[in-house]
Parts: sequence; structure tokens; C-alpha cells
Amino acid sequence: MSRDLGKMTPEHRSLASRKGGCDCITCGRHDQIYAYRITGPMMTTLVIMAANTPAGGGWINIPDLYMRLGLTGSSNSRNHHKLAYWGLVEKRKTVSTDRNPNSAKWRVTILGLDFLHNEVSLPTRILVHGGVALGPVDGDIPIYARQVLYKGFNFDETVREYWPNMNR
Repeated sequence: MSRDLGKMTPEHRSLASRKGGCDCITCGRHDQIYAYRITGPMMTTLVIMAANTPAGGGWINIPDLYMRLGLTGSSNSRNHHKLAYWGLVEKRKTVSTDRNPNSAKWRVTILGLDFLHNEVSLPTRILVHGGVALGPVDGDIPIYARQVLYKGFNFDETVREYWPNMNR
């Protein structure tokens, strides 16, 4: 499966973008370009991460954080990696020799904090191929954090519940 879209023919790129994707013309494996949207659970994850960031913008161990908050098994605990497609969070790159204790450590970026404070808007959807963000979906209108619409999600209620002392 080629992660280099420049090597894809226009026909293959079109097929890979469709729902269900297609088979890679080079290796025969499934190939697909996904369009991810910022969801309510993703926003909840971002708020929880920001509210629990150590002083100085330190790293957060996501499984430990969710266990401490009693949110184990929550679908939110599996959304943090998608936030990186927009640059809202970043994963710690340090690799340790003792079973990689940094693999679950993430932090909210400045862009992530600015988005939460409604200081910047972001693309509604991002195209992703092979785990790499390609850019926004053409024609999408950028949104602010308070504009994220998702069944059962309310930005202000989420902030009140998980980050009551947020500077707004």
C-alpha cells in the first residue's frame, strides 16, 4: 500500500477516496482515504487532556489519566490519536529501552489550546491515508470548538464538567 499519493494514479486516488476504498494497484492490499471529522467524543478527550495537563505543558499518560478519572473503557480514551491529524495534540517521540513507557504519553499543543479557547478555527474534516493527514476536505467550512455538532455533545457543558476553571 503506497502512502505516497503522488505515485497514485488519479483513477486509483478517486477509488481509494470512495466509501469502502479499493485494492492497491501495486500490492493488492486494501487501500482507502478516510475523511475524519472532529466529533463530540474527540472534543471531550481534548477538554479532559487540557484540564489535566501538568504545569508547564507536560506529557499525559492517557490510560493512566482515564483510569484515575474512572473513565476506563470510555470511547473517549481511544480518540486522542485522531486529534493529532489537526495538530491539536502530539505524541511523545522519545523511545525508552525499558518497554517504552512513553508510548501512551501525549500533550495538547498550543493550537489545541487556542482551538479550545475559540481563538482559531479548523477544517471540519481531514483526509487521512495510511495514518498520515493529507489536508482538509475541499469545500469544507472551518469551524470553531463551540461549533462542533455531535449527538449528545455540548461544548459548554463538557467544559463545565471536566474543566470548570478554564480561562475563557
